[in-house]
Amino acid sequence: MPVTVAPTPNATPPRRPQVGAQPAAEARRGAGAIRLQGVWVLADQAVVSLANFAAAVVVGRLAGQEQLGLYALGYSAYVVMMGLAKAMVWTPYTTRSPHLETDERRRFAASVTAHLGLIAAAAMAAILALGAVLYALAPEAPYGPLFLVLAPCCAAMLLKEHVRRICLAELRVAEVFAVDALLALLQVALLAVLVVAGVVSAAAAFVAIGAASLAAVLWLVVRSKRFDYAAAKPLADWRRNWDFSRWLTGSALAALIGTQGYRWALPVITSLAELGRFGMAQSVIQVANPLLLGVSNYYGPASAKIYSQHGIAGLWRHAVRSTVVLGAALAVLLTGLVALGPTLLEWLYLDAAEGVGVVLLAALGLGILSDVLLMPIDFAFMARSQGRILLQASVVRLVLNLTVGLWLVSRYGVAAIGLGILMGNLVSLLWQWTVFAREVRRG
Repeated sequence: MPVTVAPTPNATPPRRPQVGAQPAAEARRGAGAIRLQGVWVLADQAVVSLANFAAAVVVGRLAGQEQLGLYALGYSAYVVMMGLAKAMVWTPYTTRSPHLETDERRRFAASVTAHLGLIAAAAMAAILALGAVLYALAPEAPYGPLFLVLAPCCAAMLLKEHVRRICLAELRVAEVFAVDALLALLQVALLAVLVVAGVVSAAAAFVAIGAASLAAVLWLVVRSKRFDYAAAKPLADWRRNWDFSRWLTGSALAALIGTQGYRWALPVITSLAELGRFGMAQSVIQVANPLLLGVSNYYGPASAKIYSQHGIAGLWRHAVRSTVVLGAALAVLLTGLVALGPTLLEWLYLDAAEGVGVVLLAALGLGILSDVLLMPIDFAFMARSQGRILLQASVVRLVLNLTVGLWLVSRYGVAAIGLGILMGNLVSLLWQWTVFAREVRRG
């Protein structure tokens, strides 16, 4: 029985170009401009990833595997909060903004900024509560103090990411590159202060990252004319967004629990030091983050724009071509990871890298980097405001991760995390492409 996914009632239909209104040469120039913007987005993500990579290396090299394990656990909590903000705030803005006139976009940008403020406050409260509970249960353990420090830092980091997403949604790539470069320099400078002072730890690293992230407030002040707060309708916009984002939120929760849950399970199944070794391997794999996150930051707004201009046929061509290109890039990255990863680990972490071998790097790399293959098809459904299929695929992936995936980890250790993630990603990929192909055939 064929799977039918109906668009949400309030989904904005694409603006169909009039016949003859867009000459072929003009269309090619437009596509070329989008691809050039994609290059700049990748360069921007390289800057952001380098700053985050520096934080992980400083903690692991100078504070050891256990502190890096704590850092990985704290960053995992931030990733969960960022994933929820992406589902509820940034993806609806990225999807709707290409269809809005300038004044309406300014009003909508003000509304989603209010939404982000509430989510950041809720995230801070949730992490504070978690830290307080952990501290009360085990005052001698390092978890409680870490999360108490992380809570305000997480809110600041979400604010910084909000600035990035607003710029990226409008493909203001030069501006976001300048902002991220300045904030990355500030973050690295604050990390250097920690090194000189001899106070490097997971909690101290989050303080440095959070303090640097607060500088994003200056952008909101300088660019205040892009936000019409007086005309904003936060409640009405939330309700409209929720028709679409509820599916994305469920999908994000399922995906985040499935992938981030491995990190939370490792200290229980094995040890905090094992989580630190996972963090070291992940930091080397994340050298590819300019591809992984840069592609994510680019394909969201690009897919929405292509669908608004060329409809489902153009979106299909874009997704197929992108998946083939990313698959080839993935093969190259994995080959380089296996060949150079162990040497890079020894150079970065010295003796602290003990126990992180080529098998762990290859298995985790295969799982983590396979996420990139899902991005074109994920954003194709997002551009059409069809979050239900994403939720269905994510739930299936979650079930696999929590059953077969955790069983593999209990039997074979941290390297099996990559195999569990890969298995879930392949099932999700097959599911979504099958549904999308049926929709394209129906026109």
